[in-house]
Amino acid sequence: MSAPLIFVAGLGRCGTTATCLALWQGGAPMEGAPPSFEDKPLRERGREWFAMQTGKVVKWIDPVNNPIPYAPPAVSIYLTRDPAEQARSMLKMANAPARRADLRAMAASIRRDEPRAMRRVQRYGPMMVLGFETLINDPALAMWRIHDFLRPVLEFDPAEAARIIAPRAPACMQDMRIEANLTELFA
Repeated sequence: MSAPLIFVAGLGRCGTTATCLALWQGGAPMEGAPPSFEDKPLRERGREWFAMQTGKVVKWIDPVNNPIPYAPPAVSIYLTRDPAEQARSMLKMANAPARRADLRAMAASIRRDEPRAMRRVQRYGPMMVLGFETLINDPALAMWRIHDFLRPVLEFDPAEAARIIAPRAPACMQDMRIEANLTELFA
């Protein structure tokens, strides 16, 4: 039996890129190129492509609005984040003003979409839920938890994986410093 596909999934700005970078740093086989690991939307991929990704980590952003028609059996790491901070980060990434009404509406949308997204991911197999706050506050703990969850299907070095994530407060940063640093690192 071949190894399952490994999804790193969540709604936007929840830590999927950081998790993928960490797994890549730890030696996990990845689909897509760093730093984003998003070469082409998953919904544009066919059954044959998914079958070829078994044993690899595949990033899946926004399973509600980016459904996939088919995937082989998978195990998944699903990232969550405080909806208010996630909304703030989404607006920052879109270079939009963070007005209170927009933040409240976006946070409400995240709260509404999160259960649907989790159900969509979980239909392919076992799922581990990891909070962005744990990932950022204690990368070593987060990577060991992921390692223990994925141990039967994927080996990677959790200590090496944790090194790429700089511990920081989980609140949305005011600028795009982290994203700019990643762009420079992989340019």
